[in-house]
Amino acid sequence: MAKIYYVGGSTSSNGILRCILQPLHLSDLIRSQQFVYLGASFPSDCKGGPPVAILEITHDEKPDTWQCGFYRAQLPPLEFEETLRSLDSLANA
Repeated sequence: MAKIYYVGGSTSSNGILRCILQPLHLSDLIRSQQFVYLGASFPSDCKGGPPVAILEITHDEKPDTWQCGFYRAQLPPLEFEETLRSLDSLANA
């Protein structure tokens, strides 16, 4: 399962796990958002900076055109949160 972390700002040094996504939600999320690949290791340069949302994709849920590893969402966490909530509301409809 893919994981979303919030890192930076006033969060802990290792980030806060925000949610774990089902494969269906991951597909919806990556279609609706832009992400920047950061590498195979948790990004240490995001700690202590402005808040960011980090997506972790493991080999098990990797979409065809994506690498395993960590991605930074282009949207700031507050706006990214709105996207997560819309996915959640679709799943519970």
